[in-house]
Amino acid sequence: MLLWDLEMKDDLARLAGIPSGRLLDIAVTEVERTAAFVLPDASGDAEAREVYERCLAALHRAQAAGGAAVPVLHDELRDELFEASESSEWGVGPLMAAVDQCVGEEPSTPMDSECAAEVLGLCYQAVMEYQRIDDVTPESERQCPALLDTISAQRSLIRTAVSRA
Repeated sequence: MLLWDLEMKDDLARLAGIPSGRLLDIAVTEVERTAAFVLPDASGDAEAREVYERCLAALHRAQAAGGAAVPVLHDELRDELFEASESSEWGVGPLMAAVDQCVGEEPSTPMDSECAAEVLGLCYQAVMEYQRIDDVTPESERQCPALLDTISAQRSLIRTAVSRA
């Protein structure tokens, strides 16, 4: 079990009371925070960065349109996103999988609490992978400031959204 599972259990339960638009905001904010951490060093995967930027633009358009529904990507971009989620660069695969959780296959699909929780978990995994922790235990994760910062940032996003609900 990851430290994230232990530390985030109560906060993840709170996601159920947050409206879809705010869940999408939480997911996009955490994806952007994680990308700022992981992507600057992913110079070996310029294609993943380009796919990320195109997907992020679609997410921002969905937020600007009211933000309750996740965007639907055209088939080519969806295929490119799938390929990018298999990147060999540290942390890029889980990050791109998190992005994939933020898009839908059908128009008007709302972001739900389970999907938002999955995005947060994948972002944590991206940071953990990027940190290259060999022995993954809650104790070793507690020694990694980037993982503790990720948990803190995610808690803050959830608690702020709950206080505004």
